[in-house]
Amino acid sequence: MDPLPQEAINHTKKEMEEQLKCELSKAYEKSEQKLKGEIQKTLERCTQEKFAAVNKAIKQERELADEKLLEMKKTLMQQNREALAIADYRHQKNMEELQENMNLLMIHKVTVARQEEQDKMKDILKLKEVQHQAAIKEIKAYISKLEASHRRTEKQLKAVVYSKEKLEEEIVETRQAFQKYINFTFPQLGPGQADFILPYRTTI
Repeated sequence: MDPLPQEAINHTKKEMEEQLKCELSKAYEKSEQKLKGEIQKTLERCTQEKFAAVNKAIKQERELADEKLLEMKKTLMQQNREALAIADYRHQKNMEELQENMNLLMIHKVTVARQEEQDKMKDILKLKEVQHQAAIKEIKAYISKLEASHRRTEKQLKAVVYSKEKLEEEIVETRQAFQKYINFTFPQLGPGQADFILPYRTTI
């Protein structure tokens, strides 16, 4: 078998190359079309995913915003409660301080009033003491006068008693002497019959 001429080989090679190019071009176009389709699908899918992601993100942002809003409301309500509690505590504290100040003022006024009353009572007591001492002095002077008068009266009374005793003795002696005289002069009289003529005698 004779070998193929070089020209034929080259021609065949050229045809094969052109055919390969044509096949490659078709394959490239087909691949390019497929790639465009895939890209379009990918773009569409990305767009959908993007919109879904955006919607999801928006929903998440809204949910997060709602949560933050709710948390802010809770915080605000808590702050309001704390502020009210602090205000009530301060009001109660102020009222207690006011009451305490009023009590202290009342105690001070009562103390001042008591001190003034005590000072007045001291002045009154001093005056009463002076008056009492003056009265005691007058009473002592009066008692001294009474004692002196009593001593004088007692002395006079002793003198009167002594005089009466002496007089009684004299009367007894006189009666005895007169009784002897009667007995001697009138021996016929019984005891006691001549008593009416004797000096009068009272029992002391």
